[in-house]
Amino acid sequence: EVLLQELLKRLHTFKPLSESSRNVLKLASGTAGSQVLSLAVAPLLTRLYGPQSFGVFATFSSIFALLSVVSSMRYELAIVIPDDDDEAISLVWLCIILVAISTSVTSLLVILFGGHLTSWLAQPGLNSFLWLLPFGMLLTGIYQPLNYWAIRKKQFGLLAQIKLNQTLLGVFTNVTAASLGTFGLLLGQIVRESTGNALMFRNIPLPKQHLRNLRPLLASYSDVGAPSVLSGLINTTGSQVPFLLIAAHFGAADLGVLSVTQTLSLVPVSIVAQSTSQVFLQKIASAKTSSEASRLFNSTTTSLVKLALLSCLAFTCMSIFLPSILGHDWQKTRPILLCLMPLIYSQVALVPLGVAFEARRKLRPAIVSQTSLAILKIFPLLLLLRYSDSGIIEATAIY
Repeated sequence: EVLLQELLKRLHTFKPLSESSRNVLKLASGTAGSQVLSLAVAPLLTRLYGPQSFGVFATFSSIFALLSVVSSMRYELAIVIPDDDDEAISLVWLCIILVAISTSVTSLLVILFGGHLTSWLAQPGLNSFLWLLPFGMLLTGIYQPLNYWAIRKKQFGLLAQIKLNQTLLGVFTNVTAASLGTFGLLLGQIVRESTGNALMFRNIPLPKQHLRNLRPLLASYSDVGAPSVLSGLINTTGSQVPFLLIAAHFGAADLGVLSVTQTLSLVPVSIVAQSTSQVFLQKIASAKTSSEASRLFNSTTTSLVKLALLSCLAFTCMSIFLPSILGHDWQKTRPILLCLMPLIYSQVALVPLGVAFEARRKLRPAIVSQTSLAILKIFPLLLLLRYSDSGIIEATAIY
């Protein structure tokens, strides 16, 4: 029970926290606070917006997530690497330029193929909101390099405050714009993703080198951007393409019920998974031998399996009351939540162990495992939708 012992040991240790521990705590508190707030307002939002609106919102979010992976080609990850701040700030501006290019390309794609996309998804109502894609991509894309610059400058308190403000302003927008229907949900999401840009942008100096001289940075840090783009595309495809397939086959209302149920179940689970990953990553990275790492991996797996089973039991009990909490339009959340138990189990028991690949620098096995998981999510669902007359409950169970 190495993992549980480590957590208990930290609870009984009253030594002053190190700077890195304080920084992690600041970021974690902002993230946890925003997630708890999102859960608290969910019963209100599900009464202001119906399953149809949440389904259109989920479809839009899936398309947006796929496009966002390539908005800056993940060069923002390199901002924390250079020893020289001048080179780091040049990377920030390089990312902003790449985002501007991606936004222009996305605008062109929306104009040329937006109608075909909404037709394939069987959601003509989405067509009037597609113009928000490039707008949101620009605001969110700019936020990412600014976020990594703030991390480089150790502005963790600012980042925690921005994270909480994002949720507060996003929820406020959702509530006040409820009379606008689905547009209120989409507007709240864009406000949430882009909040903080102005606050962080004022701390960004202009690059000392001419913008034309930023081109060498593309080659210098391609080993950071390219693998991250591939990994991000695989992960995002595995998580978002099933939503698009379900939207095209069952319609927006059923997708809305699924997306809300999944969000409500995975938000608390992600807090547990993220906290566990941080502890496990630190310990396995410091393992001096493969045998020591293997023992740690096995003991952590045992602890996580127990925690995952307890989580599934808790959500099984929660499924009884969930429709009453969300409102009369959400009766399908009960069977859908029960079908999501394998996903909840994997998020607790398996996802934290994935950092072992990162810690031991085994990138190829990580990509292979991500690809396998994406295939296991998508292809059985494709077969079910193509050759069966099953409903959303059966599709969720396969997904």
